[in-house]
Amino acid sequence: MDNILTNRISNAVYNARQRYMTCIFGFFDEKEQNELLDIIRPLHFEDFMFWGGYTDAERKCLGIFPGTPEQADFPISFIRISADKFSTLSHRACMGTILGCGIKREILGDIVLADERTAYATIFNQDGMASYICAEVKKIGRAAVKCVLMPEGFIPQIERAFESISFTVTSVRLDSIVAGAIHTSRSVAAKLISVGEVTLNHCINTRTDAPIKCGDVFSVHKKGKFIVEEDSGLTKKDKIRINIKKYL
Repeated sequence: MDNILTNRISNAVYNARQRYMTCIFGFFDEKEQNELLDIIRPLHFEDFMFWGGYTDAERKCLGIFPGTPEQADFPISFIRISADKFSTLSHRACMGTILGCGIKREILGDIVLADERTAYATIFNQDGMASYICAEVKKIGRAAVKCVLMPEGFIPQIERAFESISFTVTSVRLDSIVAGAIHTSRSVAAKLISVGEVTLNHCINTRTDAPIKCGDVFSVHKKGKFIVEEDSGLTKKDKIRINIKKYL
């Protein structure tokens, strides 16, 4: 985390304590959220909140408050993106098109596909950014689209989709779990880990033998994001059966 942002966080905490001012920062990914916690904890300040507009959001804004944090104070809006009936949408194409409007990354939160032709984009809506995006985005890839700014207070009913994956390992360590998750060898998984292509609980982890437990979240660059479920015991050959879910 750069020194400029560290100073901004410190100033926001000071203003909340001394001047009763609220400060809301744009969207951060999960790794950045952990880094922000490392900045805030030494300040012994508790009136802050991360909120991404809906339950289970991955990208979230940070709010620093002079009192009890409130979700309603976050300037977060949703844009519904609807493609024509002959086209489909993808997360990558939606994100590329919206960022191509010239907005900063912290303006754009999660993009969630409701179905193959409908997506919701979460926007840090200061200075009319949501309306600007709606006016600019008329096409995503080859699809003609219509963008509609949803009413204030709207929260999409989003249920995350997962793919279930099961495999066996001889030991519950990061290289074994990564290998099973992306269907590759342990040596290939170990190389990905050693060069920093794998995050564990949102932080880069280069330890191939890092222990894994139920609830841990890991990502492999360009391969996906996964969450570890409980193991289902031993096989007849004394291997451990692991169940994970891949975010879709």
